[in-house]
Amino acid sequence: MLVAIVMSAAVVVMNPVHIAGALIIANAEESRRERMFRDLLVISFSLTAVVPGLMAVMAILATG
Repeated sequence: MLVAIVMSAAVVVMNPVHIAGALIIANAEESRRERMFRDLLVISFSLTAVVPGLMAVMAILATG
């Protein structure tokens, strides 16, 4: 249960509109900022789709 909560919190940090994502983009070179924003957005959407399913599988394996 704890791992599922922690992983869900980690997914939020990879969002480009979160403070951590904004700091990453702000420290990137001017020419790479737009690409960095899109990359972080894709990563956050991917993690949002993958992590809940992965945590469900881990919970099933842990109880089985």
